Parts: sequence; structure tokens; C-alpha cells
Amino acid sequence: MISQQTIDIVKSTAPSLKKHGQQITSRMYEIMFHKYPEVKEQFDMSAQANGSQPAKLATSDLAPSQ
Repeated sequence: MISQQTIDIVKSTAPSLKKHGQQITSRMYEIMFHKYPEVKEQFDMSAQANGSQPAKLATSDLAPSQ
């Protein structure tokens, strides 16, 4: 079960995620692929290049908190 403190933290970050979500997720993927290049084969790299995958992740993270 998720604690109330965790729920509160997630809800408090929603405005920043809404405003900067795609930038955050794009950077996360950039770091992940640099540190762990072997995971690239598990991703659609064209969706990375055109920004659709980072956008989908940012949107999916935000949706439950709204």
C-alpha cells in the first residue's frame, strides 16, 4: 500500500510534471540510453527521436494525479 506521504508528494509534483513533463522524460531517456545502451533494443527509437515516447510517458505519469 502507498503511504499518504507518498501520495501527497506525487500530487505536489503534478504541476511541475504538467509544465515540464516531456522535458523531464526526454532527459530521463537520454541518461538511461547513455548509461545502459543495451536497453535501446527494447524501445522504438523512432518514437524517441520524434518525441512521441517521452510525451506518452509524461502524459501517463500525469493522468492518475489529475
